Amino acid sequence: GGTYPELAAELSNRIDNALKQLEAFKTNQEKFIEERIKTGKFGSIKLQEARQLLEEYIKLAK
Repeated sequence: GGTYPELAAELSNRIDNALKQLEAFKTNQEKFIEERIKTGKFGSIKLQEARQLLEEYIKLAK
């Protein structure tokens, strides 16, 4: 185990990295969903699935 400050710094870095990854994922999801909505490229997606995507998008947009 390291000293307390080392552990605290390590934990802080891990939290920062996790938040950055989450933010990147969220951004990618938003872009993906936006693109699907803009282009109307829902392909064989059923209306229910389209509605779910829209609800996801609204949640992310808040």
